[in-house]
Order: sequence, then structure tokens, then C-alpha cells
Amino acid sequence: MEAPVSRAIEKLTHPLLWAEVNTGHLAHNARMLRSLVSPGVATLAVVKANAYGHGLTGVAKALQEHVDGFGVSSLAEAVRLRRSGIRHPVLIFGHLAADEFRQAFEWDLSLSVSDVEYGMWLGSEAQRTGLKAKIHVKVDTGMGRFGIPLREALRGLQDLARWPVLELEGLYTHLAQAEKSGDGFTRTQISRFSDLRKTLDEQGLQFAWVHAGASSAVVQYPESHFSLIRPGLMLYGLYPHPSLKGLVSLKPALTLRAKWVLIKKIAAGDTVGYGRTYIADRDTWIGILPMGYSHGYPWGLSGKSKVFYRGVFYSVIGRISMDSIAVDLGSATEAAGGEDAVLMGGEEGAGIPIEELAGGMGTIPYEIVSRLDPGIPRIYRD
Repeated sequence: MEAPVSRAIEKLTHPLLWAEVNTGHLAHNARMLRSLVSPGVATLAVVKANAYGHGLTGVAKALQEHVDGFGVSSLAEAVRLRRSGIRHPVLIFGHLAADEFRQAFEWDLSLSVSDVEYGMWLGSEAQRTGLKAKIHVKVDTGMGRFGIPLREALRGLQDLARWPVLELEGLYTHLAQAEKSGDGFTRTQISRFSDLRKTLDEQGLQFAWVHAGASSAVVQYPESHFSLIRPGLMLYGLYPHPSLKGLVSLKPALTLRAKWVLIKKIAAGDTVGYGRTYIADRDTWIGILPMGYSHGYPWGLSGKSKVFYRGVFYSVIGRISMDSIAVDLGSATEAAGGEDAVLMGGEEGAGIPIEELAGGMGTIPYEIVSRLDPGIPRIYRD
């Protein structure tokens, strides 16, 4: 005897959880940022951390006609780009392990050098393998993290320039608080870097790519543009700081969706989730979505966030579980299993702004998107 199957269950087709990435919005954001710089200034799209959770190779392919190169954090990311057919210049920001150098040379990748000794080691490895190493030398002008200290940079660059197997392709720095408008320290960093560049230029040391400005600086500090900009978060339609919203019009590229896998009625006094933190104050319907903290939906949003479904915002209730969340659908609902709700992202007024999710748990939008499970299917649409 065959059991009857409801239409709701028939709608529970794969995927139950997915991220839609709007490639038209990616292109729009790239064009908007390029419109802020002078003609001839190149764009290096930062696609590290799985393209800020949007999917490394899918984003790179969508942006390749709009940018001049890509920035990643590891050899593995760079090789994935090459194997996917990307032929643009690729800069690896992170340090490599010693046994990764040869692969980097063979794949024609550019490497970041933040330490003279590391640069010398690269030179000796390039010499040993008979290959040339393209490098971007990073100078610490105040970030206090990676980079040759400013006071040592001139001598260090002179030493590196003596290696014929090292192609000094780029010179760059990173700004510590460019999201602040009219910030004195940011201007000091840019001035320090500009002075160093002029001194090197006078000594005959020139670079194809000179860069300092990431997303916030592209918008607020035109003096940081030099010959290349490095937008990251803003390419994805997200704002590093709320004050930037009025300065450039971006379109969020990501919409995270999930299908209702279960809808049931609970009675007043029933509890939902671990710790019984939610106690129903009335009879109500709840819906379960297959997204939890193991997928990158932050546990810290327990009882604080909402989802968007059929034009209405509904509250997430109880604690976020490892692989599911519960939503209060109210005392009457037409919600059906297999229909989908928006958990994050989407159009303004018809979604859940990622910046708001970040604010709700005291973090930054970078963390929200970069922690999205790479195993979640990404679907690219124009």
C-alpha cells in the first residue's frame, strides 16, 4: 500500500539551503567603484575567504570583464582560480610555506613580501628553480601587522632590488581605519607611503602597481588610489561602515535562502530549542529552516534575528541549533513545506541586510559572510 504524499513534501527538492549570487549586482558594484578613480587606475578585486562567502570561482568569472586582477590569501585559492580558467594577475596576500614557492612560480602568481628575509628566501628559491618571482612589497605605515617597518623599508627594498630573479611588480600598504572620514592617522599613513614612493622613484625604483586603498579608502581618500585600488567588501554590495551608505550606491549580491522542512503548531507554554529559552505565550505555528551555526548562521543571533517570507518579517525563536533554526509564524499561517524564506541578504525592504545581522551580534559584516559554509550551493544569476 502506497502512503499519500503531500504537495508540501514534494516541494522538498534539493537544495534545501542555498545562496543566490546576483552577478549583475557584482558588475554594478565594480563599475560604481571604478567610477570613483581616475582613468588608468586598475582594480584588483579581493576574492579571499571564498570571495567573502560568495563563492571564489563563480565571483571571479562574473567579475573578470570588470577588473584587472584578483587578490587572495593563499596558494590554494590562487590555484583554484587558475584551474578555473582565470588568467588575470593574481596576488597572494598571505605568506606561503617554503614548499609552496615553486608552485606559485609555475602558476605565474604574484607574492606579497612583508619581510626582507622572506623576500631573500624567495629570491634564492627562484634562482634555484630557474624561474622568476613576481612580488608586491608591503610596507607597514601604521597598520602594525604585515609589512616591512617604514623605517627599514628603503634599505630593504634596495636589497631586494639587487636580485635579478625578483620582479618588483608592486609596492603597497594597508590603512588601519579608512572607514573614518577625514581621519588624520589615515592621511598620515598615505603621506608616509607617498613619500617613500617618491624617494624610490628618484632612485630609479619603480613599480607597475602601487596601491593603498581598499573599499573605504576608495570612497573617502582619493589620494590613496595611486595606480591600483583593492576593493573587497564593497564589491559584494556591503558597507564597511554605515556612514559610507550615502557616498556610493551599491547593490547587495548575496541572498541566502532555505526551504521550510517542517511546520507545526505548538501550544501556549510549550518551549522551543536548547535551554528552553523560548516559551510560547500563545498557541502558534513554528517553521524549521535547515540552517544553523555549522553553516555559518551565528549562534549569537539566537532570539535576535528575523527571516523574510511572503513579504513579512518573522522572528527567529529559541537558540540557534547546529543545523537548524526555528521561526515563529504566528497564530495563523499559510506557510507550506518546501517554500523558501530569506535568511540574509536580498533587496532592500525585501530581505535581511547583512549589516543589520552583524550589528545585532556586535560584529562586522565581513565575519557574517566569510563564515558561510563553502558547502552551501551557490547559484549565480544575472
